[in-house]
Amino acid sequence: MLSGVEVAPFDRADYCSVKGVRNEPKKKAYPPEFRQQMVELVRLGRKSSDLAKEFGCHETSISAWQRRAHADELGGGKSDAPLTTAERQELAQLRKQLRQVTMERDILAKVGPSLPTKTAAVATRQQRHEALRSYWDSNRSPHR
Repeated sequence: MLSGVEVAPFDRADYCSVKGVRNEPKKKAYPPEFRQQMVELVRLGRKSSDLAKEFGCHETSISAWQRRAHADELGGGKSDAPLTTAERQELAQLRKQLRQVTMERDILAKVGPSLPTKTAAVATRQQRHEALRSYWDSNRSPHR
C-alpha cells in the first residue's frame, strides 16, 4: 500500500507477452481497477516510468490511461475535447449497429429483385385468372 492506494494483485502473465512469439493469443486488457489505480498513483506523484517498470506495463499505456481519466473528468462538452469512456462505448455500439444495418441492406439489395412484391403477386394472380377464363371459355361445350 502506497500513500493510501492499494494496488490490486493480478497475474502479469495474463497481460504481458513475450516478444517474438508468433500466433500468441490476443493480450487481455488491463482491468479497469488496475488502470484507475495507476492513474491515482501518478496523481500522487509517482513517475509513470517507475510504475511501468514496477508493475510490468508500458509507460505509454499509463499515459493513455491518464489522458482518458482526464477526458472523463472534463466531460465531452467541447468539440475538441477527447471522448469520454461513455462516449467511446456509445460510439462502438453505434458503429456495430451501422455494420449490421449496412450488411442487411446489402443482402436485401442482392436478393431484392428476386423477391416477389405485392404488385407482382397481384399481376400474377390476374394473369392466372385470365388464363383460366380463356381455358374454360375455349373448352365449353356448345350445348350449354
